[in-house]
This record gives sequence, C-alpha cells and structure tokens, in this order.
Amino acid sequence: MDIRKARRNDIDGIIELFKNTVINVCKADYGNEQINVWAAAAENKQKWIDRIDRQYFLVAEQDNKIIGFGSIENGDYLDVMYIHKDYLRQGIAGKLLEKLEKESERKHKNSITSDVSISAKPFFEKHGFKVVREQRNLINNVEIINFRIIKIKNISVF
Repeated sequence: MDIRKARRNDIDGIIELFKNTVINVCKADYGNEQINVWAAAAENKQKWIDRIDRQYFLVAEQDNKIIGFGSIENGDYLDVMYIHKDYLRQGIAGKLLEKLEKESERKHKNSITSDVSISAKPFFEKHGFKVVREQRNLINNVEIINFRIIKIKNISVF
C-alpha cells in the first residue's frame, strides 16, 4: 500500500469509494433515508476538487486502486476519512491519520477537531480523540447524527 497526495484525476475513485463506504459500512448505524441523503453528497464533484486543491488530502492506494483517503484543512480540522469496505481494520485509517497528524504538527497546531459519524467514532476514540458533543444535522429534512470530536496534543512548556 502506498499513501500519496491526492490529485484531481483521483476524483472519480474518491467519489466511488465515498459512496460505497457510506452505503455499505454505515448502514449498521444509519437508516436507508439517512444513507441515501449522505451518499448523494458525493455528486458535488466541485466540492471534492476544492478539497484536493485547498486541503492536505491523501489517498491510500493498492494495485493502482484507491482504498482509502483522508484530508485535513488548515492543519486543525480533519475533514474527511473513508476506507474501502474490503480494507477495513487493516491499519489503513491509522496510517492516514498518522500522516494527517504530522501535517498538523508541521503547521504548529495544538489540536485537531472533526465531525465524525456514529460508525467512525470508536476508531477516533481509540486514537485519542474525545467527544465534545453529539450533533443533529438536517440534510434535505433528514436528520443525521454525528459527533464533534477533538484531540489536544501534548504541549511541552519549559
């Protein structure tokens, strides 16, 4: 597996992985209507292009296939992280998170926040993030619950 910076020509693979993951992985925690509204967000191709252009956006690849991706904005907001359903629990998300945290350190940030799904919450808690609050979001009149999380880095004071 290789991890590299995302490129604009990765868009189709990123969108497909996003939809596939939401539909197949998150169905244990969300209803059909919620999944459909969430997956439909993938159709805004410009939003994905903007993420690649503006954020530190990484893809994990194996055999020229995108099997995961993650991004951090301004070094302190983890915007997206998705892993292909067939590659879960193989350490890919952990490796992506490690590289995103290094980018945060490079930008001299002392914390990282994110908004994560019910499905992703245990992974982030295992990696030192704490829940700040539960959030109820309305998307096209469909309520989707997620969590604001934060990880505060150890700060040495001399």
